[in-house]
Amino acid sequence: MKNYYAFLPGVYFIRSRLRTKHEVISWILINPVVILMFSWPVSEISVAGFCIAFVLSFIAWQSTYEIGYIVNDMLTTKSEQSPTLRLSQGERDYFEENFSRIVFGKILVTLLALAGVLYLDSMANTTLHVELFVIATLGALLAFWIHNKVRSRANIITYLFLSSFKYLSIPLLFYAATDIYLFILTIILSFPLLRTLEHACKVKYGFSWLASFFGSFDRFRPKYYGVVTLLALGLAVWDGSPELRIWLAISAYFLVVRFVGFLASRRLKRSLPESYRWDS
Repeated sequence: MKNYYAFLPGVYFIRSRLRTKHEVISWILINPVVILMFSWPVSEISVAGFCIAFVLSFIAWQSTYEIGYIVNDMLTTKSEQSPTLRLSQGERDYFEENFSRIVFGKILVTLLALAGVLYLDSMANTTLHVELFVIATLGALLAFWIHNKVRSRANIITYLFLSSFKYLSIPLLFYAATDIYLFILTIILSFPLLRTLEHACKVKYGFSWLASFFGSFDRFRPKYYGVVTLLALGLAVWDGSPELRIWLAISAYFLVVRFVGFLASRRLKRSLPESYRWDS
């Protein structure tokens, strides 16, 4: 990893967490695409303004969130008995030696991107809730700090907060509909809740019954989204609010993506990561 890469938003995440092209494609489909799908329908700004604000806010979010990853990989792993090392020793040495400078650079990128959002908001007279975005982003940093400090079943709760803030921050920036609490709930049900339950299946938490219930994630996910899509359909027909219609669209989207993922898993013959293998 070249030195200047350390400061570019997304590069550290992709380098340390996404090992294959399939993982990169999967992340794009379930992260930025889904966040965009939640954000655009509830916004009241022009297409051009939305695109600029979305890119800037995503840069600000990703740069901030990567600080948590770097803290985990460079500091937290030192206190673990069997840490997951995601970088080569040379890359780890570089990040450890330049830790403060890299974190400062991440913060600077975040502030510059956020300044761009604020400038756009003031010049275009848009309805951007920058304060909600900042609160959610700071909440994610706090949750990440606690997540890195705690090593118990409480990590399941901190993981839920992390995953929720990840999907909430940018949609809340654009939110201009009628029921923000329903909107938040539908976002959590769309991805963070399921991902947290999957995370709780790790061997270290001791919930063998939960792991048995889930079985293969690739098989369980289409079933989950099939049920959620039917639920969203019923509620959308009954109520018809924009939040429920968005939830229906995204649930159906996830159903298709996860079903395709299931078909792909049968061809690729993917195996569970070591941390999820109860028979190892």
